[in-house]
Amino acid sequence: MVESKDDEVLRGVEQEKAAEPLDLEPKNADPFLEKAPPASSPTAVVDGGIKGWIVAFGGFCCLFASTGWIYSIGVLQDYYQENQYKSLSPSTIAWTQSLETGLVWFVGLPVGLLFSRYGARPLLIVGTLFHIFGLMMLSLSKQYYQVVLSQGLCSPIGAGLLYNTAVFAAPPWFGTKRALGMGIVLLGASVGSIITPILVENVLADLGFPWAVRIMAFLLTAMKIIGILTVESRYPLNPTRIPLSAIINTFKEPIFDVSLLAAVPAWFAVFIPYNFMLVQARTNIGMSKNLAGYLLPICNAFGIPGRIVPTLLADRYGRFNVTTIIMLLIAVVVLACWICAHSNAVVIVFAALYGFLIGGYPPLAAALVPHITKNQQTVPLRLGLQFLVASVPMIVGNPIAGAILKAQNGKFWGVQVFTGVLMFASAVLYGVSRVMFGGWKLSAKA
Repeated sequence: MVESKDDEVLRGVEQEKAAEPLDLEPKNADPFLEKAPPASSPTAVVDGGIKGWIVAFGGFCCLFASTGWIYSIGVLQDYYQENQYKSLSPSTIAWTQSLETGLVWFVGLPVGLLFSRYGARPLLIVGTLFHIFGLMMLSLSKQYYQVVLSQGLCSPIGAGLLYNTAVFAAPPWFGTKRALGMGIVLLGASVGSIITPILVENVLADLGFPWAVRIMAFLLTAMKIIGILTVESRYPLNPTRIPLSAIINTFKEPIFDVSLLAAVPAWFAVFIPYNFMLVQARTNIGMSKNLAGYLLPICNAFGIPGRIVPTLLADRYGRFNVTTIIMLLIAVVVLACWICAHSNAVVIVFAALYGFLIGGYPPLAAALVPHITKNQQTVPLRLGLQFLVASVPMIVGNPIAGAILKAQNGKFWGVQVFTGVLMFASAVLYGVSRVMFGGWKLSAKA
């Protein structure tokens, strides 16, 4: 039987279709995930080279200017209590500090949602404007409610945009060295926490409050400009609106949920020693005011190698492994060293040990998120969720510790036990996450 010409053409088309690979992608795939590279793609695992280190340096500058400033508010609190707001209780003034600290992390989720759509630069520019405007308004503040609005709300929103954008941009540039990359970015907060308070205190002494705040705003703006010019996302922008299902689906992964839960008790306790070790040293031990003033600089100075050494170990021996051990060591140092600190020497040793160990926790906690995430373009969203969850205990942790201190008539052992138990609970939960990720084999690089 002879085939017609039309039959031959039809048969050729059918053969071509049969040779084509099948399209197995679902037609209703989540548009937010369509442009994301798979976990096995080069962009998900390959180091970014010199560009990655430039982004890390820009992130360093952003954190120096944002969270570095946050650490200087201890100087401002002392200034307020001794000068224009001395009629207010220290507790009332301290709420501005807690609000300022918590808001930096509270804006993490909206920044994570916006980062994938608009990239780093617009967020850094807006953050810089908010931060500068807040500081300028602080320099003009006469009433305490104005301080709350400028220093407690406007400025930390800008600092949160800078902090979160820099932290979200860094991980994709470091395929095999993510923990180290995060450590370098967060090193900016440690260096800023040492230099900025010293600058604030000296400028306050020479120029008074209004001009001290304005000069600090100008100096920090230079660091922010470097960040604006150097920090950028590694992935192409995804203009698609992130659906609610992407957020909900994140919580359907048990290992992410447990690691997120592990961060809650840690962030409850992180800033308690920072706020109370100086008071404890002066009131319970009798340390001189001059010597006690060096405790926080010592703590922050040891936090600089703390940003790097644990992250290097984490990239080599496993991020869950090192994070769990670090949290366990923090609990031991608090329960065994801080509680037993009845002399100047022991308090100084505690400040150094705590500063080193706690310096490693934020970069390790942040590096765990891309470590357990298959779709790397969802990392900003997940980090934002982690920071949002962390902000609530961060805001209320210090007031709770203050209430415990008041209930015990100024005795610190309750605050110290509270801090140590929270750190131990965090270590246990990170240990559970480690088993979920890498199994029970102790030698596994998890």
